[in-house]
Amino acid sequence: MVFYHASTPGESFAYLFHMALFFICSGFCFNSKNIKQPIQYIKKKIKSLYLPFLISSIIVLLLHNTLLDLHIYSYKRYDRLTAETFLKELARSFLFLEHHQMISANWFFRTLCMSSIAYMLIQLLLSKLHLKAKNRMIVRAAICVLCTSAGCYLGYISNHGKLFNFLTVMLLIDFGYNLRKLELMKVLNSIPRYISAGILSFLMLCFLHRFGNISINQNKVVNPVFFFCCSISGFVMIYAAACILEKVNKAVSVLCFLGKNSMVVVFCQYIGFKIVTFLEIIVRGDPINKLSSYPTYITDHGLWIVYGIFGIGVSILFVLIIKYLKHRFSFFILKHASRGGIIIKYINNN
Repeated sequence: MVFYHASTPGESFAYLFHMALFFICSGFCFNSKNIKQPIQYIKKKIKSLYLPFLISSIIVLLLHNTLLDLHIYSYKRYDRLTAETFLKELARSFLFLEHHQMISANWFFRTLCMSSIAYMLIQLLLSKLHLKAKNRMIVRAAICVLCTSAGCYLGYISNHGKLFNFLTVMLLIDFGYNLRKLELMKVLNSIPRYISAGILSFLMLCFLHRFGNISINQNKVVNPVFFFCCSISGFVMIYAAACILEKVNKAVSVLCFLGKNSMVVVFCQYIGFKIVTFLEIIVRGDPINKLSSYPTYITDHGLWIVYGIFGIGVSILFVLIIKYLKHRFSFFILKHASRGGIIIKYINNN
């Protein structure tokens, strides 16, 4: 994701499936027990997705005018915030609407939160109908097909079509859920099968790439069939690659670390990009207002690699700093708490 935000070659190819993977994995991880505590599930999603969205939006809003002064934002695109416009933008944040460039990837949190809750509600509704498992799966799939079709349609006819992308991804969530429920991926249980499936999926994506592009953010996915085929092909290709990489312990540990901190990567990637842009401006002697270039400045001659490394590297550095500070703070608290306990014990004994 970060590398393709950095204008990596083959961007349109990766966009056929790379964001779809997140929603398939969301369905894969969905637990049917969630429907027994729907309120708790909704609270969990608000805490893990809505609150980070809101907090990051407010921080960027507070820094808006400063970012303009530092040329990180361009006056050609943004105006200075007054008290009135600040309140309007603040209202947009509370309404789960993305806005500023530095947190443009926040659309993902809104889409994932709303689609996850919608899918849970569909599961909850069907559980009340007391259908057989097979019939429930068919009805659920039909509902998700309708949701995806409606989301695709609204994406093209409405000026605010991107707001309905949470409907468009519903079929992907259900597909991921069925993958785990039916254990469909067990058919790939050997290296030769992983390699064969990966190659076939890659060739399928190369074929499909000729017929259109996909942008889940803008809710432009050509049509539901094209979208679903690209998503499945991409998932199988990445799944096969992941199973092969699993044999390399070091690669897995690094990828797992990045996965666990993916939210920080989403928030901090553009900070890394701006650092590279600033270095480019210094080396080339370009005007400082080029710092507002978005998302990158010059990515020729392989510089997109530098952007990608900094986008991830700055995020990892931020995670390590936070972990270090938390460790030091915990040590400080424990140290002084133990001293306090010794003093209280001394007072009680005397």
